[in-house]
Amino acid sequence: GSELRATLYISDEQGRDYVSTVDVISILAYAQLCFDSYSYEAQPALYTLLVDTMNYGAAAQLYFGRRTDCLVNSGLEAYQQYATAQLSEELNDSMVTLQGQGTAVSKLGFTVNFADKTELNAKLTLSDSSAEITSVQVTDADGNLLATLTEFTTLSDGRLQVTYHDIKATQLRQMYYFTAYAGDQAVSATAGYSVEAYAKGCIEGSNASLAELVRRCMYYGDSAVNYFVQKGVESK
Repeated sequence: GSELRATLYISDEQGRDYVSTVDVISILAYAQLCFDSYSYEAQPALYTLLVDTMNYGAAAQLYFGRRTDCLVNSGLEAYQQYATAQLSEELNDSMVTLQGQGTAVSKLGFTVNFADKTELNAKLTLSDSSAEITSVQVTDADGNLLATLTEFTTLSDGRLQVTYHDIKATQLRQMYYFTAYAGDQAVSATAGYSVEAYAKGCIEGSNASLAELVRRCMYYGDSAVNYFVQKGVESK
């Protein structure tokens, strides 16, 4: 619901400057524009994605205590009939540990951030406190390297934490595999985790507002997959 304000500044070859009028937009305004421009019958997947996005945003406002008196999905009651009401498939809470043996890192644990964007934290328990962990590599299910993380935070319990930032809305059920390195030597087992796994644990937990947040997040992710897969098929 927050508005973004953009102004375009241009200088021509003669050095003359031009400034555009201020353009104001928000995700909520974009959603309303789509609702006004298309019918549900013409764009059912888009309708669901937009309503799920607004519902996820409202759940985040409530969980993080931001402008809770002005929820982003307020006034969209007529569109709630198009929202996702059931997960596309049951949530899987498995954490996968693959080949390898920890020599300096005995355990990898995981949490998820939802505040500014969806991020996956890997927390390293050191078995050798003198070891110098230089990076954590993140790969996908096919072994493709997605990122090499080198920025570590030392937590209060002594564990090291790295954060993987590049999770798209369509990838909430995707497994990400983490391996710690000292130089070019792997010093941990490879462990895989997903936002989906974290979400299932939260939904089954006692924090109602967090459970609602992750449920709405997974609805949003499922509808994003449905919308963009459909677009891919249509574009072909």
